[in-house]
Amino acid sequence: MMAELKKTMGFWMIAAIAFLNLVNTGMFFGVVIGAQQSGVDSLIAWGILAALSIYIATCFGELTSMFPSAGGVYEFAKQGYGRFVSFLIGWTLWVAGNIATALFTVAAINALPDSVIPASGFFIGTLFVSAAIAKMMLAVTIILLLNYIAYRGAEASARIMILLSIFMVGVMLAVIVPGSTEIEIANLSGFALQWSGIMLAVFFLSETFFGWESASYMSEETEDAARVVPRALVAVSAFVALMMLGIAIVTIGVLGTGRVIASDTNIMLAVLQHIEAIPILITIVTVGIVVAILGNASGNTVSLPRLLLAMSRDKLFIEQFADIHPRRQTPHKAIIFQAIVSIIIVLIAFAGPNAKGGGMYAQLLGLLVPVSLTLYAAIIILVPYFRWRLPDKERKFRAPLGSVLPVFVAGFFVALLILWTMGDPAAISQLRLLGSFVFFSVPIYLLLSYFYDPDKLIGTLSFFSQINLLLENFLLPRRIRHEILSMLHNANGKHVLEFGSGVGTLTLHLAEHVGSEGKIYAVGLSEADRNILERRVKKNGHLHVEAIHDPHLVNRVHPSIKYADIVISINHLSYIQDVKKVLREIGDIMPRRGQIYFVEYIDMFHILPNPKWLSNIDTVREVFAEAGFVVNVKVRHGIFWNYLHISGIKERKDIPYI
Repeated sequence: MMAELKKTMGFWMIAAIAFLNLVNTGMFFGVVIGAQQSGVDSLIAWGILAALSIYIATCFGELTSMFPSAGGVYEFAKQGYGRFVSFLIGWTLWVAGNIATALFTVAAINALPDSVIPASGFFIGTLFVSAAIAKMMLAVTIILLLNYIAYRGAEASARIMILLSIFMVGVMLAVIVPGSTEIEIANLSGFALQWSGIMLAVFFLSETFFGWESASYMSEETEDAARVVPRALVAVSAFVALMMLGIAIVTIGVLGTGRVIASDTNIMLAVLQHIEAIPILITIVTVGIVVAILGNASGNTVSLPRLLLAMSRDKLFIEQFADIHPRRQTPHKAIIFQAIVSIIIVLIAFAGPNAKGGGMYAQLLGLLVPVSLTLYAAIIILVPYFRWRLPDKERKFRAPLGSVLPVFVAGFFVALLILWTMGDPAAISQLRLLGSFVFFSVPIYLLLSYFYDPDKLIGTLSFFSQINLLLENFLLPRRIRHEILSMLHNANGKHVLEFGSGVGTLTLHLAEHVGSEGKIYAVGLSEADRNILERRVKKNGHLHVEAIHDPHLVNRVHPSIKYADIVISINHLSYIQDVKKVLREIGDIMPRRGQIYFVEYIDMFHILPNPKWLSNIDTVREVFAEAGFVVNVKVRHGIFWNYLHISGIKERKDIPYI
């Protein structure tokens, strides 16, 4: 049975995670961007987004109440669209989330005053450290620290995020409360009601409220997730909408749109400086901005590994990433992989032309907003779809007007995308970049499908049959063949089952080894392989070889085979769906002390992962022991991959096999 995450989360923990993910960088840059698009009319855009944010939270709430699992959005998509689309959505959200995490970290470091990291660099003893290197090292350290906190456990991470959330609320109030007493009403008048500008402002400001999916990833770890997660999402979305609307009104009301657009500093600091706030308050907000940006990063760091875990459980990512740490109860391997990816992105960000952060935010926004709007439209449309398709499915939370209104919201998002492509000269090039990103994910999906899906595997094997024949001496080197044959004692006249015979590379040698008095059952997945094998054995006069095509070989021993003294398999264990069942069936047709010899290709190209159970030699021994075999396991190293040799006998006694 697959391990599940421990339920340790409650309302406030989920609320903190949702808050840190919903309060995005628009908190610091959004008012400027909105004012640039539509002046004081941008306040209307803020109001529209506030209402949309709350309603979309109710849609995510209903979907979470239906499918409260670790995959969250990925699970919704899987139930509604199937494996391929859910993979695209899950993959895109995970990669985009890690890019955002890395860039939030870089932005936080760039927000530090020069007194922390001097622009001219500094000395550590006699060693000179440039500002760029110091920032890069600090960014990597922060990424490692955030992922270590995530590794420590959801409960510990959530406590830290509750403290970060409280601090961020304090930063917001430190601007809203004193600023509200200095508002000039004239700055909030003169609405032009230019709806094209307002809609463009809505498009670029929408990033401020992105992040509804984050809380859904934590469902498996939440007590009564079907009720708690929706309530937390809606409550936090309403609070964030109110706070962001407050910041926008105070900022424009105090500074006016002209000063907002011309501001060359963080807009929240500009408000405090304009009203001549006390220095300690400015210092607190300065520190708070850095902490708040890191808070954004921490929310992704904790929640995104759960998405990877869910995809790995469905074998739409590397199977090992579904492992849960026995003590920490966290998807530790997914967290380690996430840390590595984020560090790589951080290094790229510092090495790039926008390493100082000037154009980075705008570039991220131009990519993040269109892909996010597309994904969110695809998700919320599932609310009316499931009400039609699954009317009896239990829903402990329901979105208002859920049968109709999500369709209009999704349509509104599509209209925003169309308006953006018409109004932004860079939109088409950015769409091409996004399209190439989606195209890149397709071969990853196909590779995973071929790796785990036997039906796709059969088609692939058939397609490459002739190539396998040409490369057979490369794929199964002579030294490996000689080693196998040398281990077969007194094989003359024996019955041999070759489990996964391919094009007959080993079959011909086995036929000579057992002699005409023996019998070879050469069973393969591919009919094309079987046809090649039959021609080869006929040409060599091996009438004692029976070639069998079995498309179900990944799940059984062919029922026509009743007895075998020896069983040999070359690179077929990886594809077996239920290894223990098939090994038991092999044992059932063998006599006591019957021989087995299996060779598996592992560590392919020294990059690709192995099936989970083949990754540990002790586990391999245990699996074979449960089926009644005593085996010796060893690894032979190759140039492009390694060879796992499993040799042994059918013997239930715990005796060593040499």
